Amino acid sequence: MAFVEFRDVSKMYQMGEVSVAAVRAMSFQIEQGEFVVIVGPSGAGKTTLLNMLGGMDSATSGTIMLDGAEVSSFNRRQLTQYRRHDIGFVFQFYNLVQNLTARENVELASQICRDPLPADEVLAAVGLIGWLTVTEYKPDAVEHVEVEVPDGPHAPFPAPGDSVTILSQNTGYAGLGKDSDFFMDGGGDVAPTKEQQESNQSGLAAQLEQYGADVYFLQEVDTNSSRTHGVDQSFLYWDAAIRAGAGFTSHALNYSCDFVPFPWPPIGKVHSGLQTLAAFPVDRAERVALPCPFSWPVSAANLKRCLLVSYVRLEGTDKELVLVNLHLEAYDDGEGKAAQTKMLMDFLTAEYEKGNYVIAGGDFNQTFPGALDAFPIQDPALWTPGVLEQDILPQGWQFACDLTVPSCRLLNHPYDPDPAGNQFYVIDGFILSPNVRLDSVETLDLQFQYTDHNPVSLRATLLDQ
Repeated sequence: MAFVEFRDVSKMYQMGEVSVAAVRAMSFQIEQGEFVVIVGPSGAGKTTLLNMLGGMDSATSGTIMLDGAEVSSFNRRQLTQYRRHDIGFVFQFYNLVQNLTARENVELASQICRDPLPADEVLAAVGLIGWLTVTEYKPDAVEHVEVEVPDGPHAPFPAPGDSVTILSQNTGYAGLGKDSDFFMDGGGDVAPTKEQQESNQSGLAAQLEQYGADVYFLQEVDTNSSRTHGVDQSFLYWDAAIRAGAGFTSHALNYSCDFVPFPWPPIGKVHSGLQTLAAFPVDRAERVALPCPFSWPVSAANLKRCLLVSYVRLEGTDKELVLVNLHLEAYDDGEGKAAQTKMLMDFLTAEYEKGNYVIAGGDFNQTFPGALDAFPIQDPALWTPGVLEQDILPQGWQFACDLTVPSCRLLNHPYDPDPAGNQFYVIDGFILSPNVRLDSVETLDLQFQYTDHNPVSLRATLLDQ
């Protein structure tokens, strides 16, 4: 049985001798958990339909069911109880008692509710939601991102025929090392201690300096967050990369909120995002917004995922190497990942069709083809990534990932030296356009020392066509 069902419902209003049909023979079903929008021109009966479902008005004929109860048969007393305890209305206009204060209005409503919240808590929550709504980070679809340029000499522009090395590393804001768990994964930690954060940051920076890649794709890099004690990690990693010869840097926010109010104690201020570092000059960089799967008010304090796109001129041609750093949705119902992945592929193929060379990489939060065979899901009740299907790639495109070493671990408990004690995934890797040849890809097994992700190293050649 559907959660909401209208069966041949009509509502007639008598205007003298004339009967006006506000709703005529309406039938539909809505399943529990389904999100439904009712649209139509003014006078189509939208408000009348909602009023009948909510018990504010009665149907002239037909049957209205909600959760197994026949609302259309309720008497006045039953409708009062139904409106009071089962239904919540958000009216088009405020319905406040004008000669009462805001607090007194809340207290008045609490007199007819079961187990009401204290009025002060309600007002505080409303005020916080209002403030979060006003200050919500709302980036444009495409935004220019500043590219910081290093002093001194740098590597030349690459050219067709050259090989490039790229290292992708989700840094986990230096807060998710081997001794950490995380509340969203079934653990308990909300933020690292200052000592943990400083140790992880130093370790990650030392690794970047050691690798010597041409390009680094970093995810979850905080610039000013409570959880990382206000440290601008992008400068720390930039300094390390400069010593490794990769001094061109850009950073794009994908999480910007001055107060994230959950869990308890709350996360607080978060300003974090993607960082790309390169040894050769980057002509320009852009932040490309991805679809956000969350609705208000959750969206007001949630991530706004994006692509950080770097454009590199190819020597001797009018083409570009397009480098796409990404971190797709994690804690959604799967539809967000799917929408973001589709937009990603649309963007990549559009760049390739211009004649450009395209390499995208990062944390997909989706397992690569074949990864579930290598690292099966142990407990479906815990966090489970999406699945990247091979058929999302157009002909000639390819995934680049290492199925022999996990790229990520579940943070339901600290890292267990016994591999069987951990849930592993392969969710970090790359996508290459047809004019880029995969030479090698390797996940470096660092035992999740400083973050919950192992780095993935790619070597690829730009084909001379």
